[in-house]
Parts: sequence; C-alpha cells; structure tokens
Amino acid sequence: GATTRSGTGSDASGAFKVGTSTITWTVKDVNNNVSTAQTTVVINSQATALNVAIPDAKAYSTGVDINTVYIGYSPASSIKLTAQVSGGTAPYTYNWSTGATTSSITVNPTQATTYTLTVTDNGGSKQTATKTINVVNVKCGGNKVQVCNGNTTSCVKSGNVANLLANGAYLGTCKTLTNIIANATRAEAEQVTKLDVKAFPNPTNNSFTLIARSNNARDNISLRVLNLYGNILEVREFSVGQIIQLGASYRPGTYIAEITQANQKITMKLIKQSE
Repeated sequence: GATTRSGTGSDASGAFKVGTSTITWTVKDVNNNVSTAQTTVVINSQATALNVAIPDAKAYSTGVDINTVYIGYSPASSIKLTAQVSGGTAPYTYNWSTGATTSSITVNPTQATTYTLTVTDNGGSKQTATKTINVVNVKCGGNKVQVCNGNTTSCVKSGNVANLLANGAYLGTCKTLTNIIANATRAEAEQVTKLDVKAFPNPTNNSFTLIARSNNARDNISLRVLNLYGNILEVREFSVGQIIQLGASYRPGTYIAEITQANQKITMKLIKQSE
C-alpha cells in the first residue's frame, strides 16, 4: 500500500503515509502452526476548511419568489431550509437558531426572519450561515388568494390557485413598473447608496424586465447573461433608470445575470419556465 515496511514484533505502530496501507500479521506457534490476519490503515490528506451555506429555497414549485413564504395560501406558507456542508471532518452537528439540531428545518414565519445555522465538525471547527425568509400576505378575504395572472391582480378561490401558478401566474400583486416606482418612496431613493437591480417577473414564461437604481448616474451599467455552462448569451450596456427587456428568445432554464457598474457587481438568477 502507501506504506511499506516489515518487522518481527507484535507492535506495528508508527508513521504511515497518506493513503491506504494493509498490515499483514503472521503468527507461528512452537508447533509451527501458522495463522494470518490483516489490518487496514487509512490516512486521509489534510482536511479542507469547513464550509457552511444555506441554499436559496422556494416555498412552492412555481409562481413564488425565492426565500419567501405566503400567508393566506397554505401550500406556500412554509419553507424548508437545508444545510449545505463541505470540508472539515465528518460527522457534523447542526444547531439552528430555532433550537433544531437536524440538517434541515421547515419554518413558517409571520414576518421577515433571519435564521442562523452553526455547524460543528468532528474536529471542533465551527462555521455559521444565515438565511432571511421574507413574508408576503396574499389573503383576499374569505377563502380567496391574491394572484397575478398576466398583468392583472385578482382574488381567486384557493382551489384554483395551483392551476394558475402552473400556467405562469404568481402569488401576490403584479410586479409592474408602476407599483415598483410607487413603492419606492423618496426616502428609499435617497438611501440607495449602491447599485440595486430588480428583475420581474422572475420566474417568467416570456421575458424579463430589468430596472437599475444607483446613486452613480455617471457610469453606465454593463449586463452579461450566462447559461449554467458559463457560455455568454447576451451582453448589454444601459444607464441608471433605464428599463430593458430580455429573455424572450431564451429556452426554459436557469440563467445567471451579472450586472456591473464601476466597482460594484450584482449576480442574480433568472428562471425561464415553459409556457
């Protein structure tokens, strides 16, 4: 194996090289009866650093934003968060801010909440990750749910929601440019001290609309869209406040948009669904 040596004593301890080595023991008694046995010794390379993350999650398969739960529509009122751990030395122990000690938890907050996960590996190393879950109230009174279908916000019976979501609608009010601007108060605008980009609707089964805000009106904004293989599909340049549309010709799938202005960069996922 990785280590080669021989001896005649009963103790085979000592330094072993990285890899797998097999110790073969041979024992002979005074009557020349012989028996053998083997012991395998595995030496791992130095462990990589412990890394912990909580991947983005969705409360429902379609028609919802990531890391968001929806009050008023029970199938999307809770969300499952799962630890993503690499490196370190297994086994790992998990400690969530909720008190749970499992690798994943299901939560149903009633207001925006940040969840913290601390993972400890077998060697005592610790790493922490957080994930904020947003909350949207889609109650419409009675047994109805607020849904955006096309460009129209309406209240529909709960039993009809799943079919609408499967066909391109999404929960909540329509994310039109009008209500995005209406919701951006003057105070909020003054607080924009860095690049901020919104894409809507996302997911979509047609095209995406992008709008960028920044306190830097001098420098143009660069956009690159890549597929998951790293191939560049589209490159554009636009100014602050300009509205652009893209993705109408994209095939269904997940794309990465990289938006850069001066030394600031934002990366976001764009999800194109089947019509």
